[in-house]
Amino acid sequence: MLGRREQMNSRSSYIDASHIYGISKEQTDSLRTFENGLLKSQEVNNLMLPPPSFNPDSDQCSHPDENQICFETGDPRSNQHPALTSLQIILFLQHNRIAKQLHGVNPHWEDEEVFQVTKRIVESQLQHVVYKEWLPEIIGANTSDAYGLTPRSSGYTSYNDSVDASMTNEFAAAAFRLGHTLVNGTFLM
Repeated sequence: MLGRREQMNSRSSYIDASHIYGISKEQTDSLRTFENGLLKSQEVNNLMLPPPSFNPDSDQCSHPDENQICFETGDPRSNQHPALTSLQIILFLQHNRIAKQLHGVNPHWEDEEVFQVTKRIVESQLQHVVYKEWLPEIIGANTSDAYGLTPRSSGYTSYNDSVDASMTNEFAAAAFRLGHTLVNGTFLM
């Protein structure tokens, strides 16, 4: 017996910053310089930004004009919307800033160690924002506390790696559409 049907979700259901780093080692490697833990970048108007798209015709930035820049990130949707692009750039800059600082205080570390520690820091910062700042605003601080979702000041000790964290169809198709209602309809650029 096969069980109920579920659509495939190609993205991670973990709050693991995969939208920055990708969902596979190959994708992550394609975004790295392999020097001092840094992500690849390009200079645009004296700013260091994510690298140009490897395939601008298939990353939702189709046929950009010469003044439009399409970025390569861990999420193919990053060029779809100014808010997504902004978040990608902020987290990209945060990764490279932290990697430079870590390399500065640990010059004996190899590239891989700098990269992995930086990645864990960025992931934890993202998780902190989601669980400490965003989620209590969406579901309320009392609900967040009641379900044990509020980060503890002394650390978290109840991780259970046997829990299936995959996203259900119902959540993806209905409940998480809430996120789309939170996007402003107008952006001043």
